[in-house]
Order: sequence, then C-alpha cells, then structure tokens
Amino acid sequence: MATSLLICTGMGGFVIVLIVLVVVLRYLNYRENLALAEKGILPAERVRKNDGKDSLRWGILVSAVGLALTLGLLPVSLSAGRMILSPLILLGLLPLFFGLGLILIYVISKPAERKVTIVEPAKEIVEVKDIDLNDIREEEADSSNVQ
Repeated sequence: MATSLLICTGMGGFVIVLIVLVVVLRYLNYRENLALAEKGILPAERVRKNDGKDSLRWGILVSAVGLALTLGLLPVSLSAGRMILSPLILLGLLPLFFGLGLILIYVISKPAERKVTIVEPAKEIVEVKDIDLNDIREEEADSSNVQ
C-alpha cells in the first residue's frame, strides 16, 4: 500500500514539475518577444515562411501515429477468439483518418504555378513575355537585399 502511494506521489510530482517547467519557459519566451518587439527587432529564426506545408507535416505525423495505434490495437481488438473488431480500434483509426484529411487539405489547397503575362507597349512592336511569379519574387527579394 505504501509503495503504490509512493509511486503515485512520485509520478504526480513529476507531472507537476514538468508542467511548471513548460509554463516558466513559455513565460520567459513571451517576455523575450515583448522586449524585442519594443525595440522593433524580430530575429530571423523566429520568422517563419508560411509555405502551406504545415498541414502536410502534421498530416504525416498524425497519420503515422494513427497507423501505429491501429496496428498495435488490432491484436487486442481481435482477442478472445472473436473475429469482430472492438471499438478499441477507433483509438487508432481516428488519428489515422484525421492525418489523411490534413494531407488531403494540403493536396487540394496547393497553389498551382501561375504565369503572369506582361505586355510592354513600344512604339511599333508590342512584345509579350511569360514570366513566372517565382522569378518576380526572387528579383524583388534580391533588390531588397541589395538596398
């Protein structure tokens, strides 16, 4: 009895210490961001380019966890000689299909490569150029880095 109470107290204490550590680290990060914002500085490592791949990354991760849970719980759900899946298998199937949904969102919302047609009027000849948007963005980025 005393041993199980000691184990439960130790595990509870560990969880409390872990939560306090996370809260303190988040607060310190908040204070640092606040101090940097007052000076108008934002470090380059904190600026994230939103390329839309977050849903793909999370989708792969959640799908992998769901697949692992499904395969791990499959023998348990088929136990006792029954060939009927128990509701326990849903603990794996839910994250699996949620992750597949995130991957589908990435595939559907992936922006198509668009081309912009620029017409430059001249005195006698009108030249039409097909320019890729990525080329324009790279040129703008290069010109802003030079200044």
